[in-house]
Amino acid sequence: MDQYFDIVQNLYDIGIRNFLFLNLPPTWRTPLHISDGSIIQEELQQSVEIYNTQLHEKIGLFQRTYTVSRLINNIQSLYSFLTFISQDTRIYEFNTTAFFTKVLDDPLAYKFTSPVTTWCSNSTCFWKNLEHPSSWAHRFMAVEVAELLSQRGFW
Repeated sequence: MDQYFDIVQNLYDIGIRNFLFLNLPPTWRTPLHISDGSIIQEELQQSVEIYNTQLHEKIGLFQRTYTVSRLINNIQSLYSFLTFISQDTRIYEFNTTAFFTKVLDDPLAYKFTSPVTTWCSNSTCFWKNLEHPSSWAHRFMAVEVAELLSQRGFW
């Protein structure tokens, strides 16, 4: 996680001010892992939850690091201060786990035939293969990401 946020910091340092973070989806619910049995699924679920918690905490730390009060102490000139203030840092977090869970719990509401069917030649499968969502699943997720960004004033 530290290496991940070192990269985020590098992006910030070169002027990137809009960040969208997506947590891990419930990989224990993929067709590949459903057949692994409940013990392995529970271990995978715990690992994903630990990662997602750590990610959420790091996002919060990153966000708190770039508040105006912190920056005032590090500003070398009024010009750089005003430049920073005009560059609004916006951080968004999309809960991929919640999205996948909602769709997999009620696939018919999204016109998917089943939460485990794979390799469909049309838009009725949530899963493209044993572990990856289909293009159609990505489209539904993209709509929700766009709604999040819109609600939070990205556009």
